Amino acid sequence: MRRLGKSLGGAALLTLALTPCLIRPTNANTSAARGTPSFRLLQRTLLAALPTSLDRPLWIADGPVDVQCTRLGVEPAPLTLTTTAELNAQFDRWELPAPTRDFLREKMRDAWEIRLAQSTTEKATLHMRGQEWAEEFEILLHPSPASFHYALQVGKGAPGLALAPAGHLEVLDSEGTAWLRMPRPFFIDAQGERHDGALLVNGLGAEPPDVIRIDLSDSHTAELTVVFPTPAPDAYPIVIDPTWSLTTTMSEGRERPGLVALEDGRALVVGGGNLTLALNSAEVFDPVTLTWTTTASLPAGQERWLPILTLLQSGKVLLTGGFLPEGTSTFNTAYVWNPQNGAWTTTATTMSSARAYHGAVRLDDGRVLVAGGGTGVDSLYAADNAVTSCDVYDPATNSFSPAAAMANARLLFGFIRLDNGTFLAVGGATREWAASIDVTSACEIYTPDSGAGGWAATSSLAAPRFQCAVVRLPAGEILRLPGSDGLAPQTSCEIFNAGTWTPAAPAPEGHDNYWPMAAIISPSTGVVLQPGGNLFGPVNKVHRYEAGTWSGPPIEPAMNANRDYGAGYRIEEGKMMVCGGRPDDTFTNFNSSTEIYEDLPGSNAPPDAPTALQQRQIDDVTVVADTTVLTAAQFRCRAALTDPNGDDVRLQVEIKSTALGFDGTGLVTSAPLAAGGTASVPSATLANGIAHHWRARTLDAKDAASAWVEFEEGAFEIEDLWTPDITAPAAVTDLAVTLMTVDTATLQWTAPGDDGATGTATTYDVRYSTSPIVTDADFNGATSASGEPAPSAAGTIESMGVVGLSPSTTYHFAVKTADEAFNWSVISGPNPTGTTASPDITPPAAVTTLGVAAVNATTVTLGWTAPGDDAGTGTATAYDIRYSTAPITTDANFLAATAATGAPVPSAAGTAESLTVGGLASGVTHYFAVKTADEVPNWSAISNVVAGSTWAPADDKKKRCALSAPGAIGNLANGLAVLAILATLSLRKPRGL
Repeated sequence: MRRLGKSLGGAALLTLALTPCLIRPTNANTSAARGTPSFRLLQRTLLAALPTSLDRPLWIADGPVDVQCTRLGVEPAPLTLTTTAELNAQFDRWELPAPTRDFLREKMRDAWEIRLAQSTTEKATLHMRGQEWAEEFEILLHPSPASFHYALQVGKGAPGLALAPAGHLEVLDSEGTAWLRMPRPFFIDAQGERHDGALLVNGLGAEPPDVIRIDLSDSHTAELTVVFPTPAPDAYPIVIDPTWSLTTTMSEGRERPGLVALEDGRALVVGGGNLTLALNSAEVFDPVTLTWTTTASLPAGQERWLPILTLLQSGKVLLTGGFLPEGTSTFNTAYVWNPQNGAWTTTATTMSSARAYHGAVRLDDGRVLVAGGGTGVDSLYAADNAVTSCDVYDPATNSFSPAAAMANARLLFGFIRLDNGTFLAVGGATREWAASIDVTSACEIYTPDSGAGGWAATSSLAAPRFQCAVVRLPAGEILRLPGSDGLAPQTSCEIFNAGTWTPAAPAPEGHDNYWPMAAIISPSTGVVLQPGGNLFGPVNKVHRYEAGTWSGPPIEPAMNANRDYGAGYRIEEGKMMVCGGRPDDTFTNFNSSTEIYEDLPGSNAPPDAPTALQQRQIDDVTVVADTTVLTAAQFRCRAALTDPNGDDVRLQVEIKSTALGFDGTGLVTSAPLAAGGTASVPSATLANGIAHHWRARTLDAKDAASAWVEFEEGAFEIEDLWTPDITAPAAVTDLAVTLMTVDTATLQWTAPGDDGATGTATTYDVRYSTSPIVTDADFNGATSASGEPAPSAAGTIESMGVVGLSPSTTYHFAVKTADEAFNWSVISGPNPTGTTASPDITPPAAVTTLGVAAVNATTVTLGWTAPGDDAGTGTATAYDIRYSTAPITTDANFLAATAATGAPVPSAAGTAESLTVGGLASGVTHYFAVKTADEVPNWSAISNVVAGSTWAPADDKKKRCALSAPGAIGNLANGLAVLAILATLSLRKPRGL
């Protein structure tokens, strides 16, 4: 069993309070050493998620991940609905038919906040959030395009997505755990019928053959498209429902799902039914992270209620049978699920009979015995026509073979291994439901052998029973739980030992309990838990059997939801998970929630009273002065909480006006904190200008409470009732292009502020396009620039460079500004443009005036006229001067020649340039040439080539003594500035001559 070891992490931007159940190691001591057991609902609560205007993104943050989901396109202004009358009036304006209206009302029953976009003549948008989800309903009043588009951006903690065959999209953390889920969208037509839509991600189909991992570690973005079948015109109005939910719940509600515990402590859940009647989707529950992860679905056409799942010795899972309701069919097909890749494969052969509500047990040799069940389904969603036939599945051949038949046809019977390796079948019925039902008390024992095995009768129950669980107690006895006689829930129980049934302590009250919902949660001490079931309607009651007796009245607190036909399993010693089931008899509601029961260690001592209560707080800073006037948005109570038992703790606060005493009403309670810490609660809606006082106490996981701590001093007054920040920054009005180069643009504007033109905003979004940016659609379709500056105070001049542009192209630029509440400004105006420069492809002209101005024994002085940057105009950037003892006639000769050093920086075109090339060999003729480059660089052709001969050593003394003036340089072109050296030598005869 894996232990709890993963941090739930912190939330970014918007906060989701995490409300995990109590998951911690438990001991196996007697009940006297344990605290009061209880159920805890697995859910994290969405405290603040909805945007206050529909033109800004919806941020959802949970644990280590966060996502931003932005509906593409222009949305109308929002309207907040505060009363049922306002909502009904809006429904009337839309002329919603009763089925559509009823669907919306049911969904909004538990909503914390509703924001409605004022409708156009074509559609309306309804934003909602509940404790476990955030939704955007699109209400189409008339025929409309059959798709919606969203831009999804994930935070750094979410490097990828998973798209499952069931059409669910999941946001994964860095460890691959799913934290947020967008289930397959659906729509409700005017007749109230539900139809599944599709969810496309980056163009990928909604139902891939296997789970697809989408890597977003680089881009952090994805494109979502919600597609639904185009309905007939008379189907309008229709409601489209794309939903974000938390993975503490299943991806969808399930009645009668198949469930099996896996080797690593997780559980696989498959199929079941909800509004679509039957499901083929599957998902895996992780008791460490307290999350559900979607895995591959059964193939299309294999949707089924109550498939029976059996864990094989290999760790794989065998799925057998199941049924479709309303008199349709049962299944003889079987599949094997591989936990390594989540894939389903069909068995080589089918069972000899279709089966529903059958039994399946793994034999000691690894094979699986599948027995009984019903082959038909009546119009009441019930299986009937029970059979006696049995099959044995052999994993080695992946096939079934017939086994010996039972003496009694039975479905919904108990089936369990005895300590001697045989298997006991208990009770059952010939059909699930009828005015007259044949329930049996007969029991049989199956003894495996190398062949088909065989059945033998054993002692019968005292009375006929079906829908009853059987569990093995520590000493090897089998406890039969109450179940039903076919007419009403029963209370009697029996124990099977050494081939005989004897009465056991009766349960406190009777209710049918569908057998996957009961489990022995402590094999070491024999503690049995029976949660939920049906007492003439689904119930949330929980009964506990221990040491030969029941716990008297049902355990309190009970489950958070009624559950009939749910599923569950023992996670570890003293701990059980339950999920799914029907909360009522309407056949329209199905639970997706998950709950954990745990025997809590320690005594029942109450928690410690809260200490260091921070009575007033503004922006997380404690206010000391008693006279400070606060708004409800600012007011928050905080306290340090501890519990001597190490339980989870919650802060509970009561606020009243000073004219009233405390009466225990209107309490505000925080989310649980594991093992103590600092908790906080926001203020409730308080009256204007009224002084208040308050008190606080600590609650533990067993709802034991500390003494109240009263805070009478420094009563406060609420000056203004809080309203959310809905004021967007002002639009930028002076965006300008100040510089354009070949591939960059420099922009400048004045910072607009946080609320209108005051304060400091939070972020800029700068975009550019080759088309005008006028509408929000234009802006969303434009390219996002990178490197926007953090906004400065209103009135500050801002600037930034936009890089990566194409040369010779005209661009349009625009900017939006957001505040900390993600109120986005309108698009900046006017819409400035700028054209990038054309690329420079013109090289400098070739030098044609290169000449030799002077020579001596080791140097040659060259002269030429500067050619320019673009042909013969402007100023070039660099010279490349080379020489060789061989003629320079080609580019190859030039590159092979020796590069001279000290070349001058080019001057403006027409300027005289010169360079003395030194280090040459004496008495040798050298050839010289030059190339010129501009800033790109574009290089000129080779110049005219000149030759110069250095003096030989024997001639050096005579040439130095000669009285002569140098003649003109004959190979300089016309127009070359005079470079001849007019040197006058002394007439003095040198010494030594």
